[in-house]
Amino acid sequence: FTRTVGGKQDLFSILAEDVATRVASEPEARLAVQALLSRIRMWQAFLRRHVGARLSDAEESGLVGELLFLADVMAPSADVAALVDSWQGPLGGLHDFRLGHASIEVKACLRGETVHISSLDQLDGRHAEPLFLAVVQLGTGFGRTLPELVDVVRALVRQSAPTHAQVLEDRMLSAGYIDAHAGLYECRFESRSVTIYRVAQGFPRLARDAVPPGIAECTYEIELSAA
Repeated sequence: FTRTVGGKQDLFSILAEDVATRVASEPEARLAVQALLSRIRMWQAFLRRHVGARLSDAEESGLVGELLFLADVMAPSADVAALVDSWQGPLGGLHDFRLGHASIEVKACLRGETVHISSLDQLDGRHAEPLFLAVVQLGTGFGRTLPELVDVVRALVRQSAPTHAQVLEDRMLSAGYIDAHAGLYECRFESRSVTIYRVAQGFPRLARDAVPPGIAECTYEIELSAA
């Protein structure tokens, strides 16, 4: 690895140490090569998506919402290993969680009564059946910071699914979170409520087969009072 002239030295050091540690932990050369290529791909994705030192405010609250949903709503009644595997949002999945045939899209809502839908496919039931929308209403000023919540989820996985500890770390990196930047996240969040909607006939949404020809893509807002 070579740091370019404009590359951040602290981030380069983190990247190099992470890759070296993962490769050195493998017992066989074949597995070491696989680990090397996997980590390179993950860091390439990280650097393409997160050029700044920290997540944006919207990305921060979105990740908080997903972690709260994982730890507080799903984990008490689900297999934690399967739950970590199902967390597809950081990997660029269409929906945040995919469990069997069911998909769950999680939206963190800080203010107002609307949620942002990022594409025509996100709430299109043809891609998942059943499909659910989980809205996590967040309050600020109380509760836990993002790094504190990350530690809560790590402890949960270490206790209930220790073999998936590294899978969780990979998801965190793909989501844009690294421990070296923990001090940059000072906002505290609390979950005020979680409402889960079944996305089915009559739910207010747009789908690719229901918009006029010529509309290739769009984003839109849903008023939750109509859901």
